Amino acid sequence: MKSELESLTKSLGVFEKLEEGLDSFEELIPRSASELQHVLHIDQASVESILDAASAEAYDWRLREKAGRELVDIQSNTTLTTGDDTIDKLLGGGIPLGTITEIVGER
Repeated sequence: MKSELESLTKSLGVFEKLEEGLDSFEELIPRSASELQHVLHIDQASVESILDAASAEAYDWRLREKAGRELVDIQSNTTLTTGDDTIDKLLGGGIPLGTITEIVGER
């Protein structure tokens, strides 16, 4: 277990119980609050705090954060060429990915 989750579970007196039954804090997340409440003998609010801390450590938002420049770079490379330079130029580089595009004509 790690930082905030570890200190929270130690302050609630359930750290040892969790260490005995779990290999990692990720194993807490799929368990229901009522199951943890029953097993750990703590109140609902404490269980929710533990689950929040476990989720925050398992899914660290800082790892998913992107700078504005990165997003611009990603968006600038999001077209698929049609194979025709004229059509690609009309479409602003090609068919935009991640959107619905309809091209109609006589044939």
